[in-house]
Amino acid sequence: MRFFLAALACALLFAAGCVQNGAAQGQTYNPNAAFVLPVSDISYHATYSVEEGGPMAKEVWRAPEKMRYDLSAQGMKALSFFFVGSRAYSCSYISSTPACYDITPMLSQSDATRLVPTEADATGATQVESIKIGNTGGKCYQMEIPALGSRKLCFAVGGVMAYDSYNVSKGLTHTEYLTGLEIYEKGREIDASVFSLPAQPVAAPGAAASP
Repeated sequence: MRFFLAALACALLFAAGCVQNGAAQGQTYNPNAAFVLPVSDISYHATYSVEEGGPMAKEVWRAPEKMRYDLSAQGMKALSFFFVGSRAYSCSYISSTPACYDITPMLSQSDATRLVPTEADATGATQVESIKIGNTGGKCYQMEIPALGSRKLCFAVGGVMAYDSYNVSKGLTHTEYLTGLEIYEKGREIDASVFSLPAQPVAAPGAAASP
């Protein structure tokens, strides 16, 4: 349980990192804010092994203009992030009843590169060794990201992120790698319920209503 709490704390720090470019305290809540998710050419379901101060698992569902990912530790789901309809939400499962927050106003569009990296973000970056993922290959890039320092990103078929490593803070590194991938062929879609929030979202803590 101690390790689960440590991993959960890191997950919460990750959520806090989403708002590091905005004002976590006194941030104005703007219902008209928007977060434009990079469009995906394919729909897929992917799983990742994550290390950030403790082991975690990440599960991703991606449609062309929607995305959801869950973070779990020791088999217990801790957080979910939803990117639906130009809005971004975080949902916590710490208590017996899920709690969801609209975090759109706390994100800048530049956060998209960190939260949902695409191969287009690697334009101009140094290409390093290729990787083998199942029966397909992937391209890897080394780049410098403001506030993150050096970052290594690898992408598999369809632009699916396969590996990501960067410094969250001094002495703390975030690393994740692809462990499973299912691509939805044309005509087959992810069930719409996957992108339904488990609770009615409210303004994130610390966000004041816009005047």
